[in-house]
Amino acid sequence: MRVVTKLGIGYGVFLGLLVVLLSYQLSVIRGLVDSNRALSETSSRVSVSSSHMLTLADALSEAADKYALLDEDEGYADQFRRAARSFADTLRHFQTLPLTAGEIAAVERLSVAWTTFLASRPLEDGTSPLLVDNMKDETRALRDASEAAMVAEIGVSADRARTADRLSVAAVIAGLALSLLLSALIVRSISGSLRRLTAGTQAVAEGDFSIRLAEDTGDEFGQVARAFNLMTGKLDEADKAKQNFLSSVSHDLKSPLASMQETTRLLLDEVTGDVSLDQKRLLELSHASGERLSSLIARLLDLARMEAGAMEYNFEAVELTDLCRAAADAAELRVATRGSTIMAKLGAEPVWVRCDAPRIAQVLENLLDNAIKFSPPGAEIGLMLTRPESPDGIVLVSVADRGPGVADPEKERIFDRFYQTETSSPFAGAGVGLGLAICREIAAAHEGTIQIEDNPEGGSIFVLALNHLAAAPHTQPTQEQAPRLTAGGGSA
Repeated sequence: MRVVTKLGIGYGVFLGLLVVLLSYQLSVIRGLVDSNRALSETSSRVSVSSSHMLTLADALSEAADKYALLDEDEGYADQFRRAARSFADTLRHFQTLPLTAGEIAAVERLSVAWTTFLASRPLEDGTSPLLVDNMKDETRALRDASEAAMVAEIGVSADRARTADRLSVAAVIAGLALSLLLSALIVRSISGSLRRLTAGTQAVAEGDFSIRLAEDTGDEFGQVARAFNLMTGKLDEADKAKQNFLSSVSHDLKSPLASMQETTRLLLDEVTGDVSLDQKRLLELSHASGERLSSLIARLLDLARMEAGAMEYNFEAVELTDLCRAAADAAELRVATRGSTIMAKLGAEPVWVRCDAPRIAQVLENLLDNAIKFSPPGAEIGLMLTRPESPDGIVLVSVADRGPGVADPEKERIFDRFYQTETSSPFAGAGVGLGLAICREIAAAHEGTIQIEDNPEGGSIFVLALNHLAAAPHTQPTQEQAPRLTAGGGSA
């Protein structure tokens, strides 16, 4: 289902519930208004009619009595007849109304009292006070029955209002709950797709082109997922093609480059004859360029093997202090040519780690080489070994330079393949961005880490963390193959 359809259904249900609730409230309000109007009219009618009938009863009694006392005056006879007709009309009107059982009984008793009154021949014999009082009592009984019916109807109306109020509250709560449920389902569906898309995008940004998203959602996210999978598939193919190309080219260049270096070395050694000083200087420049090119090819091949999971490591117990000291000694010549110094703080106590010694030496030499390269001439390069406080902790090797430093947003990316910071461009021979990537792969293969920090004195500090052996080994170290690395640097 499309996202627009989901949103339309959700809002449609919500608006439908609002319309239903509003219609119900209007009907309840209209019913209450009609009921109140009917009660008001009935109350007014009963009150007026009852009072009128009581007045008529008095008028009948007075007219009949005066007629008998004043020698049958026809004027009083007409008054009696008019009052009698009005009383009878009012009584008949009561009988046509929708009455309750109590009112019907009261009307019947009043009719009997009225018939009895007329049968007593009030004009000829005079009125009987007992019959008149009985007729008035029945009129009052009718009024009381009507008032009781009104009170009962008012109670029923109040009950209906309370019931309608409860139903309205329940309907509002149910509507809100249903709307919230629909909204939560829609939000969950959309947020789940967005979360998967975000995770996939982050994985691609980190160099993992094998990620694939589910395409069976049936909405716009499914279309995005198909396009995303097509993109990652092409990126994966391009990445593999690049790796294969670099590996093939690096391997094909290695043999002829070795031959060129050997030829240059033979010429420098004057095996084929004497060379002049100018020729020797040119040959030395050519040999140095060949060494740098050979180092670059070796790094490309190493990185290709690491990413293919074909790199093998020989783990053994190694004294890390000696390894650091050897790396510092190897860098002395280049440090001296730049007028710099290496300040090593290694301590006298041995620190044992389980590692592949040549590979860790490669990491140390690479970190020192970068520190020398990016530090100004005459700067001091720091090499420090921090021993663990606990026996089963880690050991830290720190290499501090006095270079331009690395901005915070670039501190993670600097370990990516071929990535170079903007500050490294002015430095000659800055490389192509493979050394730190290889260092990170080697550290990960040793279940360690490598990070970069800011140097308080200016520059950067690279920190290599390795697992520390609690004590020196007492047996001959054994060799084993390290876990094979996946392309992303994790162990497989």
